[in-house]
Amino acid sequence: MSTTPPSPDPTGSELPGVDSLQDALHAEHAAVYGYSYLGAQASERFEEAFRERFNAHRAQRDAVRTALVERAAEPVAGAAAYALPDDTDEDSLVNHADLLEQVAAQAYLELAGCTDPELRDLAGRSLRQTALSRAALALPLGPFPGFPGEEL
Repeated sequence: MSTTPPSPDPTGSELPGVDSLQDALHAEHAAVYGYSYLGAQASERFEEAFRERFNAHRAQRDAVRTALVERAAEPVAGAAAYALPDDTDEDSLVNHADLLEQVAAQAYLELAGCTDPELRDLAGRSLRQTALSRAALALPLGPFPGFPGEEL
């Protein structure tokens, strides 16, 4: 009888929730990258909000990565670069932050469909955080964060 833990599967896709966790991790990598850029370009008005979102997404990224490792799945690596706004005016930066939050919300909405209560809790807390982020940036909030158009 072997006491060696199973080696991580590169995809881990046979485990419930792992594909959704990988999608959430990909969204968090993009958000961390995006907010690092936004924070560097931000006016004083948004600098603190972008820095707070950067730190929150970094913590979320680490939580998702931990959840994957606990399920013996290999976390997806971050890409070398992600899409950034073409302009650095305030509206472009805030619109890009909105896009980052929408993508994260969609990933967590998918994760909320898992049967694992721990993953559903992670998804619920993360969806709440994306809604609070959008509110902090004075972005419109729909009744169903994560749904395209925020409608059923």
